[in-house]
Amino acid sequence: MRVIDFDDLFLRIDGSETITEREGDIIGHFDACLARPFCMPALMSFLFSLEILRSLREGGIPVINEPEAYLIGANKLTQYGLLSSAGIPVPRTTSSLKTSALVSSISGSKRAIAKPICGSRGKGIMEVKPGMPLRGRKGSVILIQDFVRASNYDVRAFVVGCNAIAWMKRVSSGLATNISKGSSPEEFVVDERTESLASKAASVVHAAIAGVDIAFDENGDPFVLEVNSQPDFIGLEKISKNDIGYSIVDLMVRIASGARG
Repeated sequence: MRVIDFDDLFLRIDGSETITEREGDIIGHFDACLARPFCMPALMSFLFSLEILRSLREGGIPVINEPEAYLIGANKLTQYGLLSSAGIPVPRTTSSLKTSALVSSISGSKRAIAKPICGSRGKGIMEVKPGMPLRGRKGSVILIQDFVRASNYDVRAFVVGCNAIAWMKRVSSGLATNISKGSSPEEFVVDERTESLASKAASVVHAAIAGVDIAFDENGDPFVLEVNSQPDFIGLEKISKNDIGYSIVDLMVRIASGARG
């Protein structure tokens, strides 16, 4: 096993694609690639990283997750569109390049939130009301969404392969329920409907490894809030009986073995 930073890689296109680093060529010398969080890179760095992953895959190295999962995961609008088209319930969502036009989409009878279409860890989320001035950072695009969570928690499912292997409630009195924002992890007993929803949502965004966030409305109906294609296990490790790291490695071994035939 080797850890290689994207910053240390070179992509050469000359009749074919070759990826090299200080130790030499990458393609042909590894059985699989596990791509872990890119943090929040600039657009061009992100696109370079995706091309590295695509080239590795074209060179015969299975990539987990595939580049499509990271591309979809980076854009909440694309996510919601794909999930909704697949019949997966998501909160009612509206977005526009013209921020002033979004306020008119808020229903006075429901709570609503605004958040950037690109972002993670609950950054930039705020509650909005009809007539409220709405200003985003220069160059950002905002979406407005019904606030469907009827209780003080949502649920994070950790999906590996086609299976949701770990679950937790993320309890918070605020809008954001991210563990990194101070939410408390608690055990969650999943039902068959919610388990199937998490697995299907990860599959729709092409994520072999995913963190699927689900909230329940006042009727107890589940809604997918987000599919995170770069999930960590903060909080989950404290309450899960499954070894998440082992499950990821096991998935990689199975995929690599299948690729070798």
